[in-house]
Amino acid sequence: MRRITACFVLVAFLISCVIPPQGFAQAVSAMGLMPAPGTQVLLTPAFTPAHLRGMVIDPQNPFKFDFIIRRGDEALSTAQKQDEYKKLAKYFLAALATPDNDQWVTH
Repeated sequence: MRRITACFVLVAFLISCVIPPQGFAQAVSAMGLMPAPGTQVLLTPAFTPAHLRGMVIDPQNPFKFDFIIRRGDEALSTAQKQDEYKKLAKYFLAALATPDNDQWVTH
């Protein structure tokens, strides 16, 4: 099996020396997936995802709290919103539970 693999690699190498492969970037631009060289590429529009803005803590029960969430630019269905907002709350709670030594936050 090793000999077959070695022979295959050798043949592929020799063929690529005789017939040089076309560069990938040139092939992609030839297919029309990229703009022509020298064409100005503009910035994409700004995008703001859903994110936590704050919390409301119940003074009577400090373990009961609500999150204030900015919905962002993406239009989501009700089920998608619930999933996304639940994920944001879990990320926040995971950050609270992670010890400071294990977080890589720079100032």
